[in-house]
Amino acid sequence: MANLELLDLLSQLTENSKIKYATGKEKWFNSLMDRAAVTMLKTVFDHEGATNSELSNILDIRPSSVSNSIKTLERLNLICRVVQDYDKRIIKIYTTDRGKKEIIQMGSIPSNLAKKIFDFLDNQEKKQLERILSKLLTNIEKEDFSMYENYIDKNIK
Repeated sequence: MANLELLDLLSQLTENSKIKYATGKEKWFNSLMDRAAVTMLKTVFDHEGATNSELSNILDIRPSSVSNSIKTLERLNLICRVVQDYDKRIIKIYTTDRGKKEIIQMGSIPSNLAKKIFDFLDNQEKKQLERILSKLLTNIEKEDFSMYENYIDKNIK
């Protein structure tokens, strides 16, 4: 097989949406939530009990954007806001059981896709593929592609 044919196959593989989903390079979203809401749900899950202000700092977004995502997630019963007894001005945000289930389900998607993609290979084929891909990656990392990148930047983009 010629080098250009191999490059074309590799390109097809890396552009395949199933591969992108499995590696997390492309996000999968619940049809009820937009990208911001999914990011917020994951952040609340990782920082249970954070305040609106803390989430704003963690994500480096405006507090109003946090509020919008929180309202969406609360309507979907994925998070809840809890007013603190010691200071009614402080509202902490937590994922609900339903929100936790959603996060766990999202997390299982990549491993399930990887299983479907690679399970038809036996262990020897997987090791061989790993060796070849690692070798390609190492070579790509050490090569100087600036001449090609400059050409592409000037002539194609």
